[in-house]
Amino acid sequence: MLQYAPISFDASTFEIWGALLNGGRLIIPPPGLLLPGELKTIIEKNSVTILWLTAAIFHDIVENNVECLGSVRQLLAGGDILSPVSVKKVLNRYKNICLINGYGPTENTTFTCCYPM
Repeated sequence: MLQYAPISFDASTFEIWGALLNGGRLIIPPPGLLLPGELKTIIEKNSVTILWLTAAIFHDIVENNVECLGSVRQLLAGGDILSPVSVKKVLNRYKNICLINGYGPTENTTFTCCYPM
């Protein structure tokens, strides 16, 4: 799992503890803001299989670097509305991916509700 969220963001707890408490490997990128091409490289180089993205980053990846999701088996995206066009593009291209739309305000810690698509 890629630990992509800033450590001060509630999603980081999901990424860190989700991987470590379940025997997974946690990929920690270099510090600082990653450019889209750098995120693509990290996902591909490390064969990331579980990924959590905000809706904005999900849309950017799907539009500009969808090929980097080839190793991903579980993709959680949310925090805002996901574009049906982007969702269909991912699900049509990657038949083995489990795309989960997670939503919930930070006050509820990570997700209030999830919907697998």
